[in-house]
Amino acid sequence: MATEPIEGKKLVILVDFANGTTYGELICLTEATMQLAANVITAASRCGTTKFNGDKDRTIDINGLWVFNPESPKQSAGAVVDAFENDTRVGWLFGPETPGSGDEWFTGVDAIFSNVTIGAPQEGAATFTATMQLGNAPEHHFES
Repeated sequence: MATEPIEGKKLVILVDFANGTTYGELICLTEATMQLAANVITAASRCGTTKFNGDKDRTIDINGLWVFNPESPKQSAGAVVDAFENDTRVGWLFGPETPGSGDEWFTGVDAIFSNVTIGAPQEGAATFTATMQLGNAPEHHFES
């Protein structure tokens, strides 16, 4: 059986602004990164030293182009800004837009947008970045 890397361009961030599982695509993303981090606690004694995870921090950072299309059900920077300002808790999916056989993806609920930046360079497209703070551990899915 061959091992095949997943192309980043085939993965999307889908967000449900009602915090369920009716996802809409955040369009024109240029990058998405999920980070799972923990502060490491060292327990040292005469029996030796042991390390274990303390508090965990889970985030998804997204970068994209700011687009506007009133005819599209897909979301862009405006929806992210609204969610940030209203402290809206959102559901999310990180993976293929339509998972199928052999695909892996992650989902979760209760995330909030904690940082949003909109950039408007003199030349080039307007962009946005955002950080989603995940409210719980991501659920890992695999379709065999």
